[in-house]
Amino acid sequence: KDSFSSKFKTVFRSSPSIVTLAYSVLSSGIQLFGNELENPIDNTIADFTPEEEKKFSAPKYLLVESEENVVEKAFAEADRYVNEMGCKKSEVLIVGVSSYYSQQLEDYAKRLNKPAVIIKRRGDTEVFKDAGDSQRYVIGDIDYIGGLEFLYVILVGIDANTVPPSNTSNYTEGSFMYIKYSWYNRLYVALT
Repeated sequence: KDSFSSKFKTVFRSSPSIVTLAYSVLSSGIQLFGNELENPIDNTIADFTPEEEKKFSAPKYLLVESEENVVEKAFAEADRYVNEMGCKKSEVLIVGVSSYYSQQLEDYAKRLNKPAVIIKRRGDTEVFKDAGDSQRYVIGDIDYIGGLEFLYVILVGIDANTVPPSNTSNYTEGSFMYIKYSWYNRLYVALT
């Protein structure tokens, strides 16, 4: 039989700078195995209104002076998006990149009575809907946030030692490469 090839246009609901960052992260994971990844940016179309484009914010990495201040800084950034960009609290997702950071975020929100809901499992659309109805931030673990859409995402706990993990002593080379690859995929989902 004859074979044929076809290219499809991809529509991303992320800003061009987020798509570029997400592609960079995803292609880094693929390159661990020596494979080439077709650049999804080559065949993308944007369908943003001028009002939506005004809400774009370039991705940035904030280096916080101590681990104790990471969670506090995440909520300060969430408040900044609400105040400066005019978005609703429910349009901001605060993501813990590990169960440790997810728990720290939840504990901080409860201790300081921050308006927040917690995603406890993947696809938890009821919590997402509740956040919109009650105007609260959404906190989620990196493994539970796929399939949801937010204007702004704050990733908490990314550093050179944990994402992807840098300690190879507990792993064989193959399993460590897979763990790194999995982290790149998690980051891609969180970014997009």
